[in-house]
Amino acid sequence: MTLPMAPSKAWQAYLLACIATIGPSPLVSAAPNSNTIYGPVRPPAIPLAVRSPYLSAWSTTAEGATLNSKNPTFFNGAELGWEGFIMVDGVAYEYLEAGAQELPERGHTTPATQTHVQYDSQWSNFTFTAGPLEVIASFFSPVLPQDTCRTSIPVSYMLTTFFARDGEAHDVKLYSDVQGASWFDPTGQAPVQGAPYDACSGCNETHDPPDPVSVWVIRLTEETTFAEVDDRPAWGNLTYASSPYDASSFSSLQGRSADVRARFLAVPMSNQKSAEIANPDLVFAFTHTFPNATNGSALYSIGLSQQPAIQYLTASGLAMVEDHYRDFYRVAAMGAAFEVQLRSDVREYYTISGNDTGLSLTKDTQSDSTLPTELTIEAQNYYSIVALSARQVMGAYVLTKPPDSARTFATDHTKPWMWQKEISSNGNMNTVDVIFPAMPFFLYANSDLLSSLLTPLYAFQYSGFYPNPWSIHDLGARFPNATGHVAGDDEPMPVEESANMLIMSLAYAQFSDQSAAVAHGLYLYDIWKQWAEYLVKYTLIPESQLSTDDFAGTLHNQTNLAIKGIVALEAMNVISKVLNKTEWLADYGSIPREYITKWEMLAIEPGTEHTSLTYQLRSSWGLLYNTFPDLLLGPDIVPKNVSAMQCKWYHEVSQEFGVPLDNRHGYTKSDWEMWTAATCDAKTRAIFVNAMAHWINTTSTGLPMSDLYETTGTGGHPESPAFIEFKARPVVGGHYSLLAMVMKRKIEEAAANGSSRTFPRAKYMDLAQLGHCDS
Repeated sequence: MTLPMAPSKAWQAYLLACIATIGPSPLVSAAPNSNTIYGPVRPPAIPLAVRSPYLSAWSTTAEGATLNSKNPTFFNGAELGWEGFIMVDGVAYEYLEAGAQELPERGHTTPATQTHVQYDSQWSNFTFTAGPLEVIASFFSPVLPQDTCRTSIPVSYMLTTFFARDGEAHDVKLYSDVQGASWFDPTGQAPVQGAPYDACSGCNETHDPPDPVSVWVIRLTEETTFAEVDDRPAWGNLTYASSPYDASSFSSLQGRSADVRARFLAVPMSNQKSAEIANPDLVFAFTHTFPNATNGSALYSIGLSQQPAIQYLTASGLAMVEDHYRDFYRVAAMGAAFEVQLRSDVREYYTISGNDTGLSLTKDTQSDSTLPTELTIEAQNYYSIVALSARQVMGAYVLTKPPDSARTFATDHTKPWMWQKEISSNGNMNTVDVIFPAMPFFLYANSDLLSSLLTPLYAFQYSGFYPNPWSIHDLGARFPNATGHVAGDDEPMPVEESANMLIMSLAYAQFSDQSAAVAHGLYLYDIWKQWAEYLVKYTLIPESQLSTDDFAGTLHNQTNLAIKGIVALEAMNVISKVLNKTEWLADYGSIPREYITKWEMLAIEPGTEHTSLTYQLRSSWGLLYNTFPDLLLGPDIVPKNVSAMQCKWYHEVSQEFGVPLDNRHGYTKSDWEMWTAATCDAKTRAIFVNAMAHWINTTSTGLPMSDLYETTGTGGHPESPAFIEFKARPVVGGHYSLLAMVMKRKIEEAAANGSSRTFPRAKYMDLAQLGHCDS
């Protein structure tokens, strides 16, 4: 199987396919001490290879850092070894990592000059000048929510392309390596072993591929399955692959980093003998040679896979490595389709609802094809947020086959199970109140993925292992061990998690195939009823229960927590009507309406212009984000005057980087801001969207996008009452709240035309051949 086209041509085709449909994105300058131009904005860290909780490589922009002035980092900021050089007519330039600084003669290399960085939902593209050449290092982590097979494969790509700016031919060499130990061990000192993988095993003279793929397979010499060291995997395979393609010569080599790199750069090598080489310092490299060339390119794939992935599950073998290196162009085309649709849907939202109240999304009037300037700017800002969020959302998940024991539970055995790591907060597994804020992304991109996330939670509780009458908080205290909490000793959030599960269950039903949702509901109704009965008792007066914002501590009778439970009870009414469960409706059907009247009296002090944070703190206030599901899903339990009052109030407390989460602190939560924005009029929505894009562009944080940050000062991580450093968390799926509204409208239009869903049923992997995707 040959590659269908040159990488440079594929890249040009991709660029043409992704011509902006919402207008050109403004390019903005980076930090004052950097000459790089960023677009659409300057993120605190730029995704390089982000496909799973373990394959998570980023490039910081803090203090003007560039791709070649700082090493790539893991999501927690620890350095990763990933090097890239280009040699032009004998002069070497470094474009990836800063490893040349450690060579004995640094003068033999020159840092390439980074000029531009652009990103979208799939790619991060770094442009450099290297003498007479322009070099583009393009990092591709595909976001393919409609293809669960390819989504399950933890592989990213780097495409390095060069062009002669002077039009002349030059002798060019490309070099790239990975330092194996750094991808497993935060200290980079764990012993590793690596070997080439024969990607053409079994080939013969008739079927030998003309462009064989070379793969390095690297692993720890001593592994501990299902264990982590500072969030890194203590087992599994790191793979690095490339092929010659149009290079005149191609080679792979391994050894001590200084020696291997020095060999390529033709600088004096260390006198250290091979027996003395520190094993953790091993690098695994590829070189490509292009004599007398005006352009050329090299494609690399990098993967980090665990087998088995989750404690009782298994996955496929190494054969997937070659398959998915060669799958690059098909995957790139699929990624381009997602990107084009994303841009189109952003524009659709602003075209239809731009000047509306935001409380509904209907085509009352025919909007002009050209957006007003202020809406164009806001649409560009919103795109910059959701494009940056896409890889971060999907990078927190692993898809696997369900365990054989689950076949007695699952109603659809063709679906994979999906596992979430609560990245950077506490490492829990499938945390319900982390899935919940990410819900808008899945409702927009593929609601069946939401089902794949919830099914393991349902299976564990349906089995009777969980002793409490409310919903479980998570499936395990530490990823990747989904061992549950048989003693019921998980973090207690009874109202929070029970309401979350009911709301998400209704959301899945409304955004999915209706017949499948009904079968799903009949199977799960008893457990829903159990949770709903708990809410009847405790949601109106939740007392001192924790909410999802547990970092802020307990708070007595939280207004926002109470409204979530009331919305969930109305969701239960909707579910019961669809499933014809008349007993529930007779016993409890009137409860939500009764509770909402009482809630208004408790939550709104006479004469005030906002709801309070708690019933008893009358001068307090907070983001009332839990009204968004009521708007999105249509229970319509929250009075419109309450939403309008809240939206007006947010203007009074807005700061430079957004509206604080509540009156106790100056920090905010970006996911909840976007949920809140979706409930408001256009003018209020704009203050949330524009402030968040401004924060992304100027924040002093230098790690993957945080969802918790200060709304004043430098927009840094909260430091009071304690330092909290959230980063790379999947809750940024909540940024897709506006697009979930677009999808809801499409579903309603499709239903009006006689269809039960907008898109064809998602393409699921063949579970017998997990990791081998068809065309």
